Amino acid sequence: MNDRKELVVGALIHDVGKVVRRAGDSRAHQLAGYDFTNKVKKFAKFQKYIHYHHEKDLKEKNLEDEKVWYVCFADNLSSSERMTDGNVFDEYRRLENLLSKIPEKEQKKPTYFPIRSADKITEAVTEMEEEKESYASLYESFVEDAEKISLSPDDVNFLVYKYFSFIPQETRVEGDMDISLYDHLKVTAMLSLALYDYAKENHLDFKTYDEMKRYFEDPSVKPFLLVGGDVSGIQNFISSVSSKGALRSYRGRSFFIEILQEVVVDEILSRTGFYRTNVHYIGGGHFHLVLSNTEKVKETIEKIRKELNAWFRKRGLSLHLVMEYTEFSTEDVEDMKSVFESIAKKVNLRKLRMYAEEDLEELFPDDLSSIPEKGGFTCKVCGNRVEKLFALGDSEEEIACDFCRKMYELGRDLLKKDEEENYTYIYLVEKDNGRFEIFNKRFDFSRKPGEDCVVWERTEDLVWGM
Repeated sequence: MNDRKELVVGALIHDVGKVVRRAGDSRAHQLAGYDFTNKVKKFAKFQKYIHYHHEKDLKEKNLEDEKVWYVCFADNLSSSERMTDGNVFDEYRRLENLLSKIPEKEQKKPTYFPIRSADKITEAVTEMEEEKESYASLYESFVEDAEKISLSPDDVNFLVYKYFSFIPQETRVEGDMDISLYDHLKVTAMLSLALYDYAKENHLDFKTYDEMKRYFEDPSVKPFLLVGGDVSGIQNFISSVSSKGALRSYRGRSFFIEILQEVVVDEILSRTGFYRTNVHYIGGGHFHLVLSNTEKVKETIEKIRKELNAWFRKRGLSLHLVMEYTEFSTEDVEDMKSVFESIAKKVNLRKLRMYAEEDLEELFPDDLSSIPEKGGFTCKVCGNRVEKLFALGDSEEEIACDFCRKMYELGRDLLKKDEEENYTYIYLVEKDNGRFEIFNKRFDFSRKPGEDCVVWERTEDLVWGM
């Protein structure tokens, strides 16, 4: 395991002692975490992140491992958003449901989430207190699953997501308890890796933790990038279908957009060397990532933007990826409002002038004869001129281009059911000969899980990804 992966995994489990403590261990959470590393031996190498993620302990030990320095510093940054007053704690206080506070002016009775894994949460409850036995049961299941997974950052991230998403990060009696332990761990991993990469890219060699901290606390130093992405043209893309097979085509195109944004984000993460921990938000054709402010990252973002838009044009799709970034400092982490306002303005401005000069030169060349001739048939679904048309479903009439046929088949296959089950899981797998293509990669559905696949649950009314 290289240093970057170790740092991310260490950041993701540095507060596991909080769960151990609430499950019945009376020690401070930095020490209670040893129970987990003793039970799951492969995590023993990460004990230093659990024990020394607080500045006081780190300085007393005079620990020289710079990876732990970055996790400790990022832990402080991540904690700054949830600091509340008072020193009275209630360790069995449940996580508050944010939706019960909306709209703010209405006096609603607050609701809370029971202590369960994410796959077993069905509703919020009105009782604020949790039973100790619930934490003990959750921790036992967490240990069992931790034995089964690899130590890859994405596997550990999903494990922590599954078990810690509905556990409060902090349990002070005073103040709001609406930030989960998972969110805190994820942000710690997100920031620590970005800081680490920024230091390595700029050849920064810190001799002590305090030296590193002083450098990054300078507001003129901006080690982070907030990357904002927006797939424009979604409404037109989804709605531009004929009445023939419209429902299945709508479903297929909506699913295509959902997978498209995942594929784009995965491509960015893969080429820049980051993990799912650095995804702040993704959905509805939009995404936000927090990466390191390095030239490599900036160049990669621009290259992917150009490649995807070229792919859209080649396929005749009415879509366009707008992607921008803005730099920010550790001081900005305490209040990110201005950073998000900045990226929103940049993305909106880019939407007004989507095409760069080189894009326009490709679309409108000086030599018009260089524009490839389009086919002799018109797709009755999307209106594009193509070389060949295909039939949809059982019809013998050839009316659709190859892409529209694939969207129709995709919408049809999404709701196919196994006769033996009330609901089914399908797995989206990347294959060289997959049935449909997204950004030069081919995908297909599978009944069995495999490496690097996405699992989708299908019910009567819902299709969603995990």
